[in-house]
Amino acid sequence: MHGNRKRVHRRLAHASVDGWLSMTDTNELGMLLRRRRKLLGKTLADISKTSGVDISSISAYERGTISPTSERLLAILNALGVNLLGELRK
Repeated sequence: MHGNRKRVHRRLAHASVDGWLSMTDTNELGMLLRRRRKLLGKTLADISKTSGVDISSISAYERGTISPTSERLLAILNALGVNLLGELRK
């Protein structure tokens, strides 16, 4: 499991905004968002408060049932510590 976390961490670290916005597999996007959130030890409420996106929407994005708008995705990525260049903030 630890190896998977490192792979997800690297993938998020090297993801560009264009790469995120062009993703069509909502299940994969959701998996990456959830893994990053859990890696940070954050709850849905934490990300909701920081991003301004409601908990139920973030949960649906993580489950892959709906896709976020570009604005909401960028807000969530920012809350997850991924900036516009795809580099991880500390």
